[in-house]
Amino acid sequence: MFSNNERISQRQGYRLLFLAYFGSATMWVPKAVGTLPGGFDLLALGLGYGATGLYLWGLSQIQKRISLDHTHSFPLFMWIILQSVLVSSLTLFSFSNLMVEHLIAGEPIIVVILLILGIAAYGVSGGAEPFARAAEVLFWVVIIPFVLALIYSIKGINVDNFSLFQPVSEANHTTGYLKETIQRAFFIFLTYGSTIWMLWVPFSGKDSMRKASRNALLLSMVLVVLAYGVLLGSFGRKAMNEIGDPIIEIMSSVQITGGFFKRTDALLMAIWFFALLMRLMLQSHVAVMLVNEKLGKPKGTGIVSLSILLLVYWMYADERMESVVREAGRILTGPFLLLVPLVLLLCTGCGAVELEKRFFPMSLGVNEEGDFFFSEEQKRENLGKTPDYNHTKILLVQQDVFADTEKLDYLAEQLAKLKDMPWNTYILVAEEPKEYLDEAEGIELLLENHPEINPEGFPTIGGFLAEADNQDKTLLFPYLESEDDIPVITHYIKMEKWKERTLIPVREANGLFRKQGYWKENGIGSE
Repeated sequence: MFSNNERISQRQGYRLLFLAYFGSATMWVPKAVGTLPGGFDLLALGLGYGATGLYLWGLSQIQKRISLDHTHSFPLFMWIILQSVLVSSLTLFSFSNLMVEHLIAGEPIIVVILLILGIAAYGVSGGAEPFARAAEVLFWVVIIPFVLALIYSIKGINVDNFSLFQPVSEANHTTGYLKETIQRAFFIFLTYGSTIWMLWVPFSGKDSMRKASRNALLLSMVLVVLAYGVLLGSFGRKAMNEIGDPIIEIMSSVQITGGFFKRTDALLMAIWFFALLMRLMLQSHVAVMLVNEKLGKPKGTGIVSLSILLLVYWMYADERMESVVREAGRILTGPFLLLVPLVLLLCTGCGAVELEKRFFPMSLGVNEEGDFFFSEEQKRENLGKTPDYNHTKILLVQQDVFADTEKLDYLAEQLAKLKDMPWNTYILVAEEPKEYLDEAEGIELLLENHPEINPEGFPTIGGFLAEADNQDKTLLFPYLESEDDIPVITHYIKMEKWKERTLIPVREANGLFRKQGYWKENGIGSE
């Protein structure tokens, strides 16, 4: 199903982000830290990776609770588009240089630029889902040759090139190196951070994207550190400073036996071709998505592609423009990454509709047809107001919806369209959802203060939509009934791989929660 519904599974997001991280980090990070003396390089890596991990964690904590609608603020809207175009232009500029220098020397640079940009524009024009599916396949095409090349490169390592600590030169004392180390650490943070937000802007708040970001970041960091170790052991610091692209040099010199691997230079250049192409597509996708949304017409691909082409041509025509664009990219990217948490907090829920003309339902019902509805009390109190779902905590689904796969598919499509609905909204089931719509706070407390089950085990909208894509997990939806006018969980609906759904007792559900790792070992009733 190659539709443009902007729904990316966790696996697709993980592999797409990994390729975007990999394409830039393996080429730029080893070269950046390799110019530092021994000890300072490890410090730069540690600080850069630590800052990236802390940023990712902080953004996760914020986006678990709120969602972002970036188009509500026009300055923020323009800031994101301009940054996306600038970073995309820099990526294309470096990308085309890399291809001409190492793979297709002698070809006119404008032909290479148009070819790469044309492929990227075609991929982006169909939305995020098609090129995310492509990344899912290309993941192994990239990672297997790279790991094999690293293994074969180990035999060329000279252990004398390794030195954990080195005396600093008189020309640049320790204070100077510390300053440079912090600058390189910040460069590492920008390299990773500028990729993180590109997937999070359209998918902010989605649980699966947080996990995808974390896992992709960890794998990328491990491979970059391994690649840096191989480069340092093979070339030494002095040679690394003199070689333009050390990672390309060492990979293209690998000799792997077998006819298929005879042209290892072309094979390994394909690694960076696919990785940098995915990074370029991810970067430009953000700008295309925002332009389309603002214009209400699918013209973003043409407008963004033309802007990138003109900017890259200008950079080639005037050498001074390269430094200008790079500086502009740093000025926009650095503050953006540092201010993202604050921007999220300030802009969430700030729509074009005035505050007094909106109402914020804590709960939302789904009838047997799969359509949304409010309680009678909500409708009476907020007559004529526009609903804002940023604070919705509970989604109550009519039991009959789970009896029909087509209705579930329809519900998933409807939820994907509610851009301001938090992805951490809990989903529960009831025979008559309208009876519980005014009990949202009590139901939320029932789940989050459950004595035996970790709240993360209860299904949310994010998990529901991820399962609609993957259809490979078991989800347990609490079934509500009333006892003494108090909503309680009496059963669970077990959904296996999307297609199979059965009503099971609490005891059986507890056993499944235990197997899934959501059982509180110190909770009441634990064994």
